[in-house]
Amino acid sequence: MEIKRYLFLFTVGPVHSFIEQARKLRDLYAGSRMLIDLTESGIKTVLSYGNARIIFPYFKVDDKEVNFPNRFVAEIETEDIQAIGRAAEETVRERFIHMLPKSLKNSPDRAVYEKQLQDYLQIYWSGR
Repeated sequence: MEIKRYLFLFTVGPVHSFIEQARKLRDLYAGSRMLIDLTESGIKTVLSYGNARIIFPYFKVDDKEVNFPNRFVAEIETEDIQAIGRAAEETVRERFIHMLPKSLKNSPDRAVYEKQLQDYLQIYWSGR
């Protein structure tokens, strides 16, 4: 395969339900923080492939704490953009399941909760 340059878009949702279900400010903050953590894990996965550069959001890690929106755009040089997209999606889904509260991790219904969590996220990505 030949190496091609791609513009890669990755987005995690549903943002609206995280906001809609918040009853208090701390709930809103927690939902936002979860989306930031999930997006950050996707960015780290894409950057781990070497020939990738994040275009949006533009950030400087050394100067301050970085907060990400629920999406990012990267320029990637690769032979297989599909593999990178699948890896980023898998990483985000695993991270989301890892956020499962400890009380549910010991539950006999843990497999049911994990399945619901895997189906909950709406992850879209495209490389063109």
